[in-house]
Amino acid sequence: MIRLLVSIVNYNSYDDTYKLIKFINDKLDTRGFELYFFIVDNGDKKDQPVFLNKINNIANFILANKISSLDSKFNYLFDTSNQGFGAAHNIAINHVNNTNKFDIVWMLNSDLEPDVNCLSSIKKYILESEYNILGSVIFEKEHVIYGTVGMATFRGYGHPSAKEFKKDIIEVDAVSGASMFFKASILKELKFDENFFMYVEENDLCYRFGRQGVKSYIVTDSIVYHEGGKTFGNEQALRWYYKVRNLLYFKRKNGAINVLLIPYLFISTLKNFKLDTCYFRAYFLGLFDYLVGKMGKTKREF
Repeated sequence: MIRLLVSIVNYNSYDDTYKLIKFINDKLDTRGFELYFFIVDNGDKKDQPVFLNKINNIANFILANKISSLDSKFNYLFDTSNQGFGAAHNIAINHVNNTNKFDIVWMLNSDLEPDVNCLSSIKKYILESEYNILGSVIFEKEHVIYGTVGMATFRGYGHPSAKEFKKDIIEVDAVSGASMFFKASILKELKFDENFFMYVEENDLCYRFGRQGVKSYIVTDSIVYHEGGKTFGNEQALRWYYKVRNLLYFKRKNGAINVLLIPYLFISTLKNFKLDTCYFRAYFLGLFDYLVGKMGKTKREF
């Protein structure tokens, strides 16, 4: 049996988290896997009693369906500091490294629904020594995401060509953070850089692994359906702030010069958001905070 830890970061989305765990239990093809769960809750402290009750319902559901015992296979941490996506998954990674009992870590967003074969389709690859990082194909409302390529270019990101999609497995520079599988053994070497808070951190982690010779792949039969951008709700300019700041930081920390990326992001702001002042404010503040080294969770509002 493959011992797999499912790591889920929850941020005020308990209904989604519950549905995801229920789907994994009821419908996902999990043959050959022994499942464990690690939930990191970054929700608001004022709603903690409600959140804890929701988590208790999830734990009881797992117990009732005989997936596991609460002590050994369902772990929950309420982290009111909310240091972001990477920091939350780092808590699960530390748990993996401290226990030494897991083979694979599956990191998932809470606001998605896996295809029934999402997990089983990666099994034949994850058992081979060549494949240490695998990702799913992400279906969103307007996009289909096959991971990231072209990270060595000045933009720091790109997409695989259409001809690649017909293959069962394709090599990429980075997998999508919505659904990614890591062999536990390699997570002893590297973890997420918590300076990002959110966005680009999975690209950075995969890129750093790539520089050590550990490649990333997308398994095209492993599919998840993702409701992108749900974390921010109507605060989409804040999302753009993080993307601008974090892309610039990613390129600098990995040895690149941003003389082309800075104007490119300005043009992208103009092209995608026209003359919306909120997005231009997000661009300039993202650039400013990058230049002064102001990373992590921002207190800026848009």
